[in-house]
Amino acid sequence: MIEKQVYTIKDLAVILNCNESSIRNMEEDGIIKRNSKLPGVRFNKSDIDKLLKVEMNPMSPMERRKLLKKIEELEERNHLLESAFNAITVDIAKVKVGMYE
Repeated sequence: MIEKQVYTIKDLAVILNCNESSIRNMEEDGIIKRNSKLPGVRFNKSDIDKLLKVEMNPMSPMERRKLLKKIEELEERNHLLESAFNAITVDIAKVKVGMYE
């Protein structure tokens, strides 16, 4: 199947999972721009691809920093818990072989 290089309003509504009036509003707001060289209302695939890539990162820079800080904190906590678990495991092994006093 050949991939489309231009989309209609209906195509975009399906791709973006919205209704056709939302597509018209996006055009009026300048979010998308129709290809004026073609008859009817057509939108270039390359423009829509760029739009989708921009919208694929829903986090703001501040949200991203918070998330990275939280990951760092959780990794540190995980390391501490692994160390405690290993110490407990060693103690249990000692008890099993009668080495613990």
